[in-house]
Amino acid sequence: MPEHAYRDAHEMVVWETLERELGLLRAAAAGSLSGIFGPQSMSWRINREAAIFLGAGRALLLQLAHPWIAAAIKQHSETFANPIGRFHRTFSTVFTMVFGTLEQSLDAARRLHSRHAAIKVRCARRPDRFRPPPPIARTR
Repeated sequence: MPEHAYRDAHEMVVWETLERELGLLRAAAAGSLSGIFGPQSMSWRINREAAIFLGAGRALLLQLAHPWIAAAIKQHSETFANPIGRFHRTFSTVFTMVFGTLEQSLDAARRLHSRHAAIKVRCARRPDRFRPPPPIARTR
């Protein structure tokens, strides 16, 4: 992986960084009409299957497992009041990034970044770092 991929997970991606990364993506993309991945890619083959919808609930549960994400969703989203609307918005964005033209995909990434960059969250307490559970004693 390139060195820039190993950034601190808490670092905010600023607009300039996003544009630099989108420039790299543009250079590596399948083509202006084929979009980022193109019809022969694994991303197209997987995401065109209806089974992809089965993972939506699990994906949301994984997001909610982190206290900061849960607080952000509660404070800035209609997810709990309108889960179907969230589902439609999420898949619309994902499908645009996967199946759209290159410009549609990059514009969707910019819109998603802008939406998330505007979120400021207040948590009741700072989440602890992950600590693995103690080892389980083996019995015979």
